[in-house]
Amino acid sequence: RHNTSMLSLDVRCNGLGEEGAESVAKALQGGVRLTSLVLDDNGIGPDAEELLAKLLQSPTLTSLESCGNNIGPEGAQALAQALVHNTILTSLNVRMNCILAEGATKLADALRFNATLLRLNVAGNGLGDVGAQALGRALETNTRLSILDLCNNRITDSGANQLLQSLGNNTTLTILHMYGNSVSNALRDGLEGIMQQNRQNRRCAPPLPLDT
Repeated sequence: RHNTSMLSLDVRCNGLGEEGAESVAKALQGGVRLTSLVLDDNGIGPDAEELLAKLLQSPTLTSLESCGNNIGPEGAQALAQALVHNTILTSLNVRMNCILAEGATKLADALRFNATLLRLNVAGNGLGDVGAQALGRALETNTRLSILDLCNNRITDSGANQLLQSLGNNTTLTILHMYGNSVSNALRDGLEGIMQQNRQNRRCAPPLPLDT
């Protein structure tokens, strides 16, 4: 409680539940300077909307991992609402949380406004084509996200085709994970081609000017 200089905290698989995770959130609000937090497999559950919003109010937290906590679409919506105003977080991992297409759509809406998130992992969340399409449309305007994990999300060629079209004008996403989805090789190759081009363009980009 009295250590305010802690950089990272990993409390995965500790059976914290919503009450324990709430204590962590209060500690962050109380001045603990945490930059990385891992809450995987702690049974936080779908009624943790307020808790998740509190976590993203931390002025120092840059990485949040909350996998396998069954936060559902409601938890994803709370995260999305907080992301709209968050200017610190760069990495969010909510793999295997049953957020479904509804939750993915909320996160996609947030990506239209958020300008700091670099890595988003929503693997194993049953997003389907609707969720993939929503995220794809968000990436038409998002110019910050560089890594997106969509593995094992029941995405078919319909969702992948929307991603392909949407990413045609995106120059910042460099890694897209699509394993475990029913997507044709042609669409996989098309998506990977865009990623390769974006990676090449980033390597060839001129260095940023020095501050004066």
